[in-house]
Amino acid sequence: MLDIVVTFNTGFYKKGYLVMKRKEIIINYIKTWFILDMLASFPYSWVMDNDEDQTDEEGNVVNSKKSSASVSKAPQLLRLIRIVRFLRFLRLLRVLKLKKLLYKFEEIIMSDTINAILGFFKVITVILFIAHWIACIFYQIGVSQLDSEPMCWLTVANIQDAPIFDKYIISLYWAFTTMTTVGYGDVSPYTMGEKIYAMFSMLIACGVFAYVVGSIETIARRSNTMAAIFKEKILHVN
Repeated sequence: MLDIVVTFNTGFYKKGYLVMKRKEIIINYIKTWFILDMLASFPYSWVMDNDEDQTDEEGNVVNSKKSSASVSKAPQLLRLIRIVRFLRFLRLLRVLKLKKLLYKFEEIIMSDTINAILGFFKVITVILFIAHWIACIFYQIGVSQLDSEPMCWLTVANIQDAPIFDKYIISLYWAFTTMTTVGYGDVSPYTMGEKIYAMFSMLIACGVFAYVVGSIETIARRSNTMAAIFKEKILHVN
């Protein structure tokens, strides 16, 4: 949220000229990154109250904030909480600004080797973040179906009581096996919702795989082209 305030007061370049007029800065920001920044910065978790019971040392409930009306609306509240949890993934939209920052960094460092390294770094970063998104959503789908479905991928893999770090690693492992088209073995979708999401992830993985192959080919071809031009210049000098 602080970044939104700062961006409203930060100039920008337009056709090579630095624009510092407040009105034009605001209009430009609203037309470009404002909506994504607002979606990524909105405090969704603050909207929901943490209605938890206060207990004493023996575990007895001392002060309960839940009323009979709230208990009767428990299914609606559970669905709302799940929606809020999914909305937290919108915070990752800020990663889209990383490409813009890397372009600025490349303009400062005019080195073919460093540009090639940055190219590989961008490809790896895209792979990691897309895999992170796929893994987190896959895990959240499993958690949301623990109460409604007798069996889900968490219970089939027997990790419903495992530490959160182990759950994340296993979810990330499933994401990478999906993105690399290796196939499924010990971790696989079980319910209908998980299978639908798995098919959607496969479609995304096809595009990511094509992007990775094309990007690496472009980086390698550019390096070979620069090497050939250098050899040609050396030949002329000789």
